[in-house]
This record gives sequence, structure tokens and C-alpha cells, in this order.
Amino acid sequence: LMINSGYGSVPTEVYRGNYHTSSWEWEDIDHVKVYNNCGTCCRYYYLININTRKVEEEGHLEAEETACMQIH
Repeated sequence: LMINSGYGSVPTEVYRGNYHTSSWEWEDIDHVKVYNNCGTCCRYYYLININTRKVEEEGHLEAEETACMQIH
């Protein structure tokens, strides 16, 4: 995931993973949440500080996975 911090700036790498990233979204001005698909009814996320490029939180989207399992 490359982010351009402002007009005329050079994009910087914030995240590079070994798995296919399914999506990402801004959490707030300093954080992005990156989602990986880890199989049927399974999504994993990383909360990344864009200034330090450090993962501050990670885990499974349990509510989403539980709802999916009830359907399948």
C-alpha cells in the first residue's frame, strides 16, 4: 500500500504483505486498516500507523465471520 502524504510529495510504502490484500480504508488521519482474505468466512485486518509504518493492532473480524458462518 503506497500513500501520497500531500500534493507534490513522493508516495511512501506503508504496508507490504505476503497475502492478497482484499481492501483498505482510512481509520483516521494517522491510521489505515488493511484487510486480507484468509479463506471462506475469514477476514484478517491490520491497523497501521502511516507515520511509523508499524502495525498497532491486528485480528480477525469475528462478527463478520460469525454472520457468514450462519449463512454457510
